[in-house]
Amino acid sequence: WTDALAQTDCQDCWAGTWSAQHGAVSNSTCQDCPAGFFSASVSATSDDTCLACQTGKWSSILGASAAMTCVDCEAGRWSGALNATNETTCEACDPGRWSDTIGASSVAVCTACSAGTWSDL
Repeated sequence: WTDALAQTDCQDCWAGTWSAQHGAVSNSTCQDCPAGFFSASVSATSDDTCLACQTGKWSSILGASAAMTCVDCEAGRWSGALNATNETTCEACDPGRWSDTIGASSVAVCTACSAGTWSDL
């Protein structure tokens, strides 16, 4: 895009955004990747460059430009959802089970408490 006359080049849409519009005169044509997605690509022309936060992670950030914006589920929680947008997708291990795994993507990480121990959370 460019917002001035007689330019010798155009400005890039930033990482975390994309635009399919030709002849754009403003960065307002650069659309954010939705929450739960991110893109490190500059000058992207499609939302195909927006990559989903992986299972066990979530992000509420619009226009995220890096995978590190995807937050891990806390230990004792897990999520099998791709492109999750909030931490409520991170489900707690059932009572009597526990996990110290951060960013767990499956309930299989929730281990039964051993004999002589318990968990009510």
